[in-house]
Order: sequence, then C-alpha cells, then structure tokens
Amino acid sequence: MACAECDTRLWALPTDRPTMAGLFPGTLHNAREFEPVAHLWTRSAPSWVQIPPGAIVYETQPSRPGELARLWQEAIQNHAFNNETDPSV
Repeated sequence: MACAECDTRLWALPTDRPTMAGLFPGTLHNAREFEPVAHLWTRSAPSWVQIPPGAIVYETQPSRPGELARLWQEAIQNHAFNNETDPSV
C-alpha cells in the first residue's frame, strides 16, 4: 500500500501470509508510537545501530514459521491489557 499523496510505500502484504502485513513505520508521522516486537537481520546491521537491552533479536529471519505473528499477538494483548488497567495509555 502506498500514500495517495506521495506514493511512498507504507506497508507490504506478503503473498504467502495473507493475514499479515509488514508496516514501514519510518514513513509514518507518528512512528514513535510503534515499537518493534523483534529486530531481524541484525547480523548485517551497521555498527551504529543500537538495539535496546532485552529486545528480541534474530541474526537473520526467525527459523520457526509463525514466530513473528506470535510475538505480534502477544504485543497486542499486552497493549490491550495496559489500556484497560491504565486509562492514561
């Protein structure tokens, strides 16, 4: 999907996973509101990239199919729980 104004690609829909979308948060105005569930392909990351302590890291692609979907589902559930317990979130 692309921005209607500038044609910048905003997300991708993998053909082999029709229920998943890959978001490109760097293209969004509120990108800081998104937090990655994992860092992929860190083996080839530039030396200046700083990955937060405790972050889930994969040197390449996750080896288990569905691993990222599971992490996203957990993140969504945690976010929903936090919104229910803390109205300021």
